[in-house]
Amino acid sequence: MTDALCAGDVHEICDHAHYFPFEESMRALLIAFTRDANVPAMCAAHGCAPHPRLSGSGRGGRSFGPYPPAGVLPFRGLGNYLAPLCYLYPHPADAYPVFRQLYARHFCRLHAVSDEASTSPALPALCCAFESMLQRAQPGLCFHLLRLGVPALRLAAPWMIHAFVRHLEVEQVLLLWDRVIGYDSLLPLAVAAAAVIAFRREALLAASSPAEVAEAMEDLSQIQVVPLMQHFLFYDGVGAEGGAA
Repeated sequence: MTDALCAGDVHEICDHAHYFPFEESMRALLIAFTRDANVPAMCAAHGCAPHPRLSGSGRGGRSFGPYPPAGVLPFRGLGNYLAPLCYLYPHPADAYPVFRQLYARHFCRLHAVSDEASTSPALPALCCAFESMLQRAQPGLCFHLLRLGVPALRLAAPWMIHAFVRHLEVEQVLLLWDRVIGYDSLLPLAVAAAAVIAFRREALLAASSPAEVAEAMEDLSQIQVVPLMQHFLFYDGVGAEGGAA
């Protein structure tokens, strides 16, 4: 069953123009990941347990132990954390340990509620950090989006949960992940999400319906994420309402 879930997830991701050449390799690596019994201990070492442990059993009630062995039920979007790495390593086997370490140290938190055992935020704290930064920098924009029934977090949550894969260009995703690794925290994802929405301020303020908001944020392919984050973080707050567009 888990093999079929992995194959379906990879097939969806590889519909994207950037990733279709890697479908076979990604499918094999995700299946290997679900069967890797070392993953639970690696996640626990970094204070993360993103999924409840399940036990497998066969006919006659014979137990097979944890199912799947990795302790991670294949979910929609799991392959996002693998896809950009295929550009860095000519051999799929070389990408696997990097993917496993990134998931255990960082990306498992995007599906966890508690972050008490780590200095890096889990998803709820990441969402809170995003809202706090954007509301401080662009209060008028946040109010406008709320008035349209499209809170900013509704736009940003998929970007953060997917670590911006399939939203930004591959090079930009890898540059953003460099910051995640360098700061040993997922907070750069929240900064990037707030920076992108602030950058599209004028188009969003001109929107008068949820459909127009979605259209304004549909294409992020031209975003240069690092300069945008730097501008957002270091911009003078006195003029924040007019400065990021």
